[in-house]
Amino acid sequence: MLLKNFLVDEMKIAKGSVKLPIKSLIETQRERYEEVAQDTTRPFSHMVYHTSPGNRLIVHIKVPSRSLTKFYYDVLLELEPTPGAVSFGDCNVKIFSNSPSFVYTYAYVFYHLDVGDESPAGKRKSRTGMIIDTFSRKIPRDRLLMPGTESKIGKKVLNNEPSTRNPLGLPYLDSSIYAAIFYLEDVTTLPQVMAQKNYRTEAQIFNSVLDFDRLMAERKKVAAREKASADRKRRSEEKAAQQVEKDTASANRRGLHIVKPTAPRRAVNVIKPMATKSTRIRKPTHIG
Repeated sequence: MLLKNFLVDEMKIAKGSVKLPIKSLIETQRERYEEVAQDTTRPFSHMVYHTSPGNRLIVHIKVPSRSLTKFYYDVLLELEPTPGAVSFGDCNVKIFSNSPSFVYTYAYVFYHLDVGDESPAGKRKSRTGMIIDTFSRKIPRDRLLMPGTESKIGKKVLNNEPSTRNPLGLPYLDSSIYAAIFYLEDVTTLPQVMAQKNYRTEAQIFNSVLDFDRLMAERKKVAAREKASADRKRRSEEKAAQQVEKDTASANRRGLHIVKPTAPRRAVNVIKPMATKSTRIRKPTHIG
């Protein structure tokens, strides 16, 4: 299936199948990617491999978590350029991600959906009532999930339909895969990727990817550490704020001159002395 089918307004899975509107989904995923990409403290990164033997072209992208600051998911894109391909959209693609949103919602669909079946979907009876009628009891060879990555997800996920998370069996991409695609389009080109000659065996490539169960255990530890760190920071900030208030109040008390109130004094009536004869001053008599 061509990668560009996941990047158009309406996605078509197979010839004659229903078209799925995904324009709003793509716009939302683009906004989420740009939000994460602007955070330089947790950058994206990628490696390009050619398998030996087989010469499969696989790009391994490390996608930062949106909720944890120091945690990454592994996305693998196997690209098969069509004749005359000039962009990533011109490549047939096989996909893997160990992001929980992909594993729990889409991994089963990608494992069972036969994208190589060109027959009208209506001619095959659905086993589950899902909107996509191209599921097969036998695991198809031309499936969307990258061959060789099944052990990274586990049999429990791949053998149980996501009846709660994805009851219609829609083969959408999750945010980790869209972020990986947008990132590649931003930082490199298909010719540049094809020109790299970094050969690895399939085992070496897949060994660089954490199993889903191990990744979730590690994620739980990281989440606990980051929560504890956030709690310590919050308590420290609260303590610092309380100390500032205390220091401010103390400084205000030292700078204010306080006069203690005293009991009021009783008023005293002042009586002027009356003049008497003995006290009168006689004018002097001049004798002339």
